[in-house]
Amino acid sequence: MFINYFKTAWRNLWRYKSYTLINVIGLGIAIAVMVWGYQDYRYSFSYDTFHKDIDHVYRGLTYRQGADGVNGIFPMPAVQSAKNDFAGITDVVRLHRSMVSVKAGKDETFSESVSFTDPSFFNFFNFPLLTGSNNLHDPNAVLITENTAKKYFGKDDPVG
Repeated sequence: MFINYFKTAWRNLWRYKSYTLINVIGLGIAIAVMVWGYQDYRYSFSYDTFHKDIDHVYRGLTYRQGADGVNGIFPMPAVQSAKNDFAGITDVVRLHRSMVSVKAGKDETFSESVSFTDPSFFNFFNFPLLTGSNNLHDPNAVLITENTAKKYFGKDDPVG
């Protein structure tokens, strides 16, 4: 009985090749979009979930009249005002990204993206450290990733 169904289906698919091709391509694209959408959703909701109390950390955005959408820059006077006006805000931290030139050795200069932040940054987020400490109260303190340490120091110990 099933063999008869398969024979009939095969004959119809073979007779109408253009419709078969259109349907197979459409089905392939639909499955690819569905998989891409699921992977995007899974990534978006798993990003930085290893932090403690991540449900209580929020990002402040500003909206300027006449501008398109929201802006990621939140002025510090507005932060202090929000901290004073809203009882739910217990602490704030700033994060500023910038491009700087880094000199490695005597001749090489690299352009790197660096982030400047407040000492209370690690009260909000708990990024794991390989060596050293995350005390940012020293204005000369620098934290670098493992890849950056290998880039500039090679196999030497970057701490100290």
